[in-house]
Amino acid sequence: MASPLSTTALSLALLTVITSACASDTDKRSQAEAGRAPKLSAVTSFQIRSEILDDERTIHVMSSSDVFLNDETQFFIAQDGRLFSDETTTFQGQSLELSAILKELSTLRKTANLAVVAVNSANQSGQGFLDNTKRYAEYFPKNAIDFIDNPFERLGYRLIVDRKKNNYARFVVEELIPTLESEFQIDLNQSNLGIVGMSMGGLIGLSLMLEHPDIFGSSIGLSTHWTGINFTDYLLLPIRGYIGPSDSTAQALIAYFEQFKSQMSRKTVYVDYGDLGLDAYYEPYVMRLKKILETDDSRLCVLKFENEGHEPQYWRKRLASALSWVQHGDIRCSGIFLGNGKSVPSTSSNVSGRLLLLTHQCESPHRGCI
Repeated sequence: MASPLSTTALSLALLTVITSACASDTDKRSQAEAGRAPKLSAVTSFQIRSEILDDERTIHVMSSSDVFLNDETQFFIAQDGRLFSDETTTFQGQSLELSAILKELSTLRKTANLAVVAVNSANQSGQGFLDNTKRYAEYFPKNAIDFIDNPFERLGYRLIVDRKKNNYARFVVEELIPTLESEFQIDLNQSNLGIVGMSMGGLIGLSLMLEHPDIFGSSIGLSTHWTGINFTDYLLLPIRGYIGPSDSTAQALIAYFEQFKSQMSRKTVYVDYGDLGLDAYYEPYVMRLKKILETDDSRLCVLKFENEGHEPQYWRKRLASALSWVQHGDIRCSGIFLGNGKSVPSTSSNVSGRLLLLTHQCESPHRGCI
């Protein structure tokens, strides 16, 4: 039989636990009612040691300066984090100046409750040939390799791309997202998580959304690289500085994406491309993919920008529009847009609204990276 002292002690312990729990719940409710969940700094940076990639990756979580995390906060995971994080150690030494974009969108009362999780790519220097090879290998959808008809090309992808240490998609789903949920005490899912990237970053982004529809609700791809690489050009890249398209890889990607048409239900996808440099190859493939991605209950925005190419100076202008459209649908999503933001009339159906473009001068185009 328990002594009166032990019974009293047990009762006090239980009372303490219950009181603490109630106080904790009250604090949480008070925070929620006041809309003051944990506040994000303009830039929060940390590193993740990935067992999957056998590498350490720097993560930059960027937002406007007044974002309090709550159930309505929209997160975007962004490939090629250096481009987003205002670093200059990127290809061509350019940045998307995301901080300025987020500040402008917040000032305009657009996408204020937004956080971009910029993940540095495998490319460490922005110039190394081997670094760029690993970046391409990480961002190429592994399950698309089976659809490559050319046996020699398929073998090359098996040997170079389809390796455990190149599985960026697994890293995002199994390591990055759980880390973010733990770090910020949030639940990330298709209602509050999207993914954004340029070139190959846009390709792996769309793939991740379609392969994991319960996790990602939206995808943004600027100058998504649909055409893969020509192996001969790639081997000569350090000398020629140019990579041509591979039609067999492009056909494989189309066949790969076609199997996911049913996964587009209630998804939001933004795709754009230009007509200079690498972007000049994309239109026929984009038009075929548009038919795959269009469903009765999906939101799809496909835009072409004339006199723009495969470089950060062009993506910088279009990123604000893309982020704003995903959250608010406030740009016209058909037609051809000129480099100055003016549109060419289109016979396609339109989404009402306006095109929001940050004002940057377009420079003479030159061939970009993928």
